[in-house]
Amino acid sequence: MAKLSTQLALRVLLTDDDYLRTWLEAGYTKEDRSRLKYRFDRDQLSLDLMEEILTRCGFTVAVEKQWNRPQKGH
Repeated sequence: MAKLSTQLALRVLLTDDDYLRTWLEAGYTKEDRSRLKYRFDRDQLSLDLMEEILTRCGFTVAVEKQWNRPQKGH
């Protein structure tokens, strides 16, 4: 399975015709796809919305986000 960044996965989902069926089966319309691609191209989608769309379309998280704690005293 190929691992894609959130941005690349969404770009593939919104532009690749091989994923149109996946898009429609997730309950979205072609109009939704066009509208969201327009917003995506203009960097107007929040990360939360991008992740929600990918999850709804069957994409899964390959690597969880990890955070380091700040050092004490900083």
